[in-house]
Formats: sequence, C-alpha cells, structure tokens
Amino acid sequence: MNEYNSSSRLIDEYIPMSPKRRKELINQLNIDMAEHPGSERSFKEVKCKEIGVDLRTLNRWFKGENIGLKSLSRIEIGLSENYTACSLMYSRDSIEIRNFLLKMSHYIIEASWLGDLDENTRTKIGDCLNELENIIKDIHSDENQEELMDLISKATDNKNALTKFIDDSEKDGITFFMTYIPRYMYPKEVKDSDQVGLICINAIPIENLKKRPELQPNDLIFEPSWKRKKPVK
Repeated sequence: MNEYNSSSRLIDEYIPMSPKRRKELINQLNIDMAEHPGSERSFKEVKCKEIGVDLRTLNRWFKGENIGLKSLSRIEIGLSENYTACSLMYSRDSIEIRNFLLKMSHYIIEASWLGDLDENTRTKIGDCLNELENIIKDIHSDENQEELMDLISKATDNKNALTKFIDDSEKDGITFFMTYIPRYMYPKEVKDSDQVGLICINAIPIENLKKRPELQPNDLIFEPSWKRKKPVK
C-alpha cells in the first residue's frame, strides 16, 4: 500500500483529543463565551464560521455526542491553541478560490503526493506552483484601482484564469486544498493583522481521499512550514 507523502508534515489520520484535553478546551471556551459581549449562540456562530462546521455539529461536540471524524478534526484543531495543525478543505470553485486568495496578505504553499515522488509528479507540482504564485501576484496587483469597469474586468479575467488553471490541473491529477491559518498558531514574529493562507497542491488521487464516491474529499491535515511564508506581493 502506497503512503501519502508531503512537503511538510501531513497527518494521515486525525487522532481525537483525550477526554481530559477535550474537557479543558471546553472549560476555556465556556470562559470565553461568558466574557463574549453577545449571546452564547453568536459566540458559537463566529467559531463555526472560522472552522467550517455548522452550529448543530458544534453543539453536538460540546455535548460529547459522536460526530464524523472530518468535523471532529475541524473543531478540535480549529479551537485548540495547543495544536499546531490545520485542516485544509478541498475546493475547485474559481470564485471561492479567488476570494480566498484575495483576502490573504501572506501564504504558505505545501504539496502532497502518493508513494515515491517521481519526476512526472514533481514536474506537475512545480508547474502548478509557478502558475499559482503568478495568479496570486496578479490578483493582488493594482489593488487600489478605483475605476469600476476596470475592477469588474480584472475580476472577470482572474476568474477565467483560475477556472482554466483549475481545470487544466485536474486533468493532470492535481487538486487544491486550503485554509487560513488561525492566528493563535502564528509565531511571535507574525503580526495579528496578517492573514496567512495555507494552500496544498495535492497530487494524491482525489478518489483516495473520499469515504464514498458521492462525498467530498476528507480534509488534508498539515502542520504549516513557517519558513516558506511569503507575502502576496
């Protein structure tokens, strides 16, 4: 059986928190919730948006009920300051990806593959890396442009370029996973005002990452390699 490999530490299977750690995390969240200016529901809704789960799933986790491993990893990794890993979510929607890239101030790009890294896969990942970085630079160029039609034209061009890039990459067996790195994971030298995106160029066949063909792929769980952090421009 081939192993999943990656450019940084890729966690093949999430190991849930121990009951003691989970209890301590919930205790801390309850303290934060009590100090939150809004309601308990609004506090949880903010957390849900940050980590990519719905409110019902988060409430079930709080109650100690069984939930899927994908949601469990998002909740426990996303909420725990003691963890250094991120759940990267699959996306192939060009508008969603463009909006994600546009909000970044910095980024880290990782890669994942199946088994030994052969020359063909290495070349595909390298080509995607170069093109993705060019797209990021283009999206963030002329951000102060004020003419409405110029902005509309640029957004359309970005979307078309991304759609072609995603489609061409998929034909070569490359897919993309991404998330923003939570600020509580930032090293001291990274500013709170920074928005750091974590992107994986994935060469693992997408079918290998699905529990069933009709389901979305499982998240890829990475520990970000901060030495590869770059500004968007």
